[in-house]
Amino acid sequence: MDDKLFKELDANLKEAVKVAKGTKAPGSVYIVLKPAEIKAIRTSVGMSQSEFASTFRLSLDTNENPTRRQRISCA
Repeated sequence: MDDKLFKELDANLKEAVKVAKGTKAPGSVYIVLKPAEIKAIRTSVGMSQSEFASTFRLSLDTNENPTRRQRISCA
């Protein structure tokens, strides 16, 4: 993944964490990521798979499935 794109996604996910914690108003954002990209972002914000799945209201199966891309709603 290109460094600029990674930084943009990282910033957006950090913002989404604020929304999940109730410190920022929600908005709808849809992105499509490869499993390796999801893992890179998740680890950059220091979250376990279960924390990430819970924060973004994903099933753990969605977060762990390495065979397909996922459309993830961060709102």
